[in-house]
Amino acid sequence: MIIISIIVFSIGVSAVTAALTPLASELVEKEYYRITIGALETIKDIGQASGPVVLGIAISFMGYRMAFLIIPIVLLTTLLLFKVYRVAY
Repeated sequence: MIIISIIVFSIGVSAVTAALTPLASELVEKEYYRITIGALETIKDIGQASGPVVLGIAISFMGYRMAFLIIPIVLLTTLLLFKVYRVAY
């Protein structure tokens, strides 16, 4: 089960990394493109840098199985929050 969770997580990360910049560039106006991409890459880099630390702490308290099962719950909750609080362009 852990291997399957890691594979699904890896596929999701690679898909999001590849699709995020083009999606952001389509959603904003031309004059905000540089600001948007800069903010997006900063947030993405902070997440990639802090993710292993946070996951390491979670694993030390909960174990691998629970830590990798909580990740999809956090991601789905975030997705729902973005869906509810989405700003119309």
